[in-house]
Amino acid sequence: MLTCVPSSCPSARPTDFDFLKVIGKGNYGKVLLAKHKSDGMFYAVKVLQKKSILKKKETPEKLYFVLDYVNGGELFFHLQRERRFLEPRARFYAAEVASAIGYLHSLNIIYR
Repeated sequence: MLTCVPSSCPSARPTDFDFLKVIGKGNYGKVLLAKHKSDGMFYAVKVLQKKSILKKKETPEKLYFVLDYVNGGELFFHLQRERRFLEPRARFYAAEVASAIGYLHSLNIIYR
């Protein structure tokens, strides 16, 4: 199963991408930098092992989440490297998170 950001690639399949390199790893899977074969756009594709998330017959062996690729890495990576953020940078990240939550709320994806 492949899940995309709706505006990006609503009917994409794993075979539509060239997977270039691993850009992140987590408990449930990994994140790959991928290039869409038809439009040449870069995406971050999160691949989760089915057995790790305990889905029953809803998907094949893996789940794929395709997201817009933004160069720079995870916030946690930067926090580990710097140990703590100065207030202006922390304020910026807090505003970004609040903006994202507001956007999801406006789409009725989350409540409160």
